[in-house]
Amino acid sequence: MNQAETLLSVRISPEWRTGPLWVTTSADRFEGNAEPEDLAEKFGVSVELVAELNEWDDEFQQIWDPADPASAEFPSEEAEVRWEERGRRLAEKLAAELGPSVRVSYYKEIIQAGAADRERDDD
Repeated sequence: MNQAETLLSVRISPEWRTGPLWVTTSADRFEGNAEPEDLAEKFGVSVELVAELNEWDDEFQQIWDPADPASAEFPSEEAEVRWEERGRRLAEKLAAELGPSVRVSYYKEIIQAGAADRERDDD
């Protein structure tokens, strides 16, 4: 990503052993994996939100056991629900920081439509 790029969309959807964000920019229309620090450096996301996103993703990464991937689960259903709710709140914070032109989603749930979606709706 370079400074001339425009951020089009961010999807928060953690996966094992990779960053929790998937971004699309004007320079590369294919969704690519990103770390929260990438959004801070390139698009001005606050260091506080970066820290929260990293802490949230660390919780997810800690339950991964490469020797036994099928055993990866949160310690309780309540812990998983709290983690999911926190992720949604982080997506809402991210949408607020990035502004209305950027599409933000949490997994498949659209938190903020973004400019490209609104243009399609106007057609």
